[in-house]
Amino acid sequence: MNDTVAGAVTINMAAASSTLTVDTSAAVNNTTGPSSCGCTFGEDVFYNFTIPAGAPEIIYADTLGSAYDTSLFVQTSAGVNVTDARLTGGLACNDDVGLSGCGTGTRSQIMLQLDPGTYRLVLSGCDAGGAATIHFQHLPVGNGPIAALSAGTSTPAGTTAGTGRVAQACGEGATGPENTYYWYTCGAATGGAFSASTCDRATWDTLLEQRSALRGANACNDDFDVACGRRSTVTSEIPAGAGIHTLYVDGFRGASGAYSVSVTRP
Repeated sequence: MNDTVAGAVTINMAAASSTLTVDTSAAVNNTTGPSSCGCTFGEDVFYNFTIPAGAPEIIYADTLGSAYDTSLFVQTSAGVNVTDARLTGGLACNDDVGLSGCGTGTRSQIMLQLDPGTYRLVLSGCDAGGAATIHFQHLPVGNGPIAALSAGTSTPAGTTAGTGRVAQACGEGATGPENTYYWYTCGAATGGAFSASTCDRATWDTLLEQRSALRGANACNDDFDVACGRRSTVTSEIPAGAGIHTLYVDGFRGASGAYSVSVTRP
């Protein structure tokens, strides 16, 4: 059992989303999370995950549907608690309630940005353990700025520059630098249509990609149509349920520059 660091289960990072089940009833307490986190003195179990060299990632996990009062937190491979989420609206450790607006009750929800390296995800809680389900997700972060993307219609703007580090799913020359926009959804989210466009909003050859960890397939567009020229429009369906989502503003064959992007999301 993964009740000890030595017996930690390794999470498959080849998949953007993983579901992990465990019963912590027979576990003991081996470690505690940050003091600000609430209950982390209960039975705990460990999961290892490694972010490969190349790009930081947004890490998400929740215990929605678990049978008892859980907590979740992240440690380095040396057992040091991670306390800074490095994301607007993020949490590096959570006992109750979850991310802002989600209302998870006594279940837990975390979201944070981590650099390449090996880490531990720790499931703990208050008092006695029980049957638990962890939903784990991750998505990469581009080389440029990262910003939260508001619900509804918005027109964020920025400038891409430097060397890209996220390989996109369309355009053989999708090697430009990329800016990253992200958001999260709660367990009650119903999903819906997403669209983003740089048509008439950039002077260079853009590329747009939208990813949702739960959906698997990425939605990507390089050149949209004759009227849009070398600019891009991407559409997708955001899946229902709790999870993380990203939009990347990228460029074809190293193209970069100033832009704005018209976005509509659920």
